[in-house]
Amino acid sequence: MTALYTKQMRKTHTILLPEMMEYHFDLIAAAFKNCGYRMEVLDYKNPDIKETGLLYCNNDMCLPCILITGQLISALKHGIYDPKTTAFLIPQAGGACRAPNYYYVIKKALDKAGFSEVPVISLNLSGKEKHKGFKLSLRLGFSLIAGALYADLLQALYLNIRAKEETAGETQALYNKWNQRLSDDIKNNRNIKARKIKRIVKEIIDDFSKIKLKEIDDNRIGIVGEIYIKSCKLGNNGLEDYLKKYNANYFMSGFTTYCLYVADTSVAGFIDTHHLKLFSFVRGIIMHYLNKKQALISKPLKKAGYLFFSYKELKNRKDQVLDFNTSTADGWLVSAEMMGLIEKGYKKILIALPFGCMVSHVCSKGIIRRMNEKYKDCMIYPIEYDSSMAPIVAENRILLVLQS
Repeated sequence: MTALYTKQMRKTHTILLPEMMEYHFDLIAAAFKNCGYRMEVLDYKNPDIKETGLLYCNNDMCLPCILITGQLISALKHGIYDPKTTAFLIPQAGGACRAPNYYYVIKKALDKAGFSEVPVISLNLSGKEKHKGFKLSLRLGFSLIAGALYADLLQALYLNIRAKEETAGETQALYNKWNQRLSDDIKNNRNIKARKIKRIVKEIIDDFSKIKLKEIDDNRIGIVGEIYIKSCKLGNNGLEDYLKKYNANYFMSGFTTYCLYVADTSVAGFIDTHHLKLFSFVRGIIMHYLNKKQALISKPLKKAGYLFFSYKELKNRKDQVLDFNTSTADGWLVSAEMMGLIEKGYKKILIALPFGCMVSHVCSKGIIRRMNEKYKDCMIYPIEYDSSMAPIVAENRILLVLQS
């Protein structure tokens, strides 16, 4: 029998959110807390996450699904959470890959592991898998937007500054300070309106700009690829930690650009599929609103001299991406990010993707040869992460790029 998250459970149950993006999910969790949900982000304390995921998932599933499932069931098996007062939320964007099946795979895995009483909530915009105790409200929407914007801002500042800081650890300390303050603000429904966001953004940029910088050897690395693998330490075996070890100056795009891409292409696909050409203006209104929200951070960042790729900027490259305009999954966005990074001096590109992901193979790996033809002085190297791959394998490949 399917366990449902009821209204009464909002007072008794903790909703667990899988760690999927290092810079973002603390603030995303704060947005849910603002709306009365008891929310926690799962961590990586248990060493058996991957093995647990493989035990309860078919190994034909992609690595993100295996790790997300393993992260949840491992926490329950180790008694970190009581299954009788625990629910699980899985964000789902849909797309032409195995991601839309995560909800059902996780439910089946929980049943197999003996935790069938744990409700699984699907966070989607299609209205599927409804639970009476969970709903998307305007307040939650505004809180989530504010959380994503602030997280993107902190990520961009951290990545722009960390490798150049004179005093080691100063950027991290400032990041931690603001991440905690913003989590408290969002949780308590403060500073989530546009006018307040503008003021806080300026304050944050001014604070980070006080960090003294030094000249460094220019070893710039751009990171692109599948959103979970490139953004999650669990999925990429600590890619950023490894790059920091060699003091590489690396950069990757934020979450709001990906969200805008998904919103834009999903609405366009829905209109085309259902032949609703008259509703194209709705798409225009939605995208105008979302682009305007992203501009709250993109414009101040660029004005202050920091690198940040807005969705508008990348979409303008869509027709330049070597006639590669597919919008399936990450589609043209990965190639557009590559172009943007290369033209900003990031001549070495790492593509982080899960092994066996056909969409990533087509949209990420499939474009490498043609990108190399366009940018002959660049090195573009894919790193495919798999549940059976030892961390040293990926590290050796990354080192090859760093030392080339």
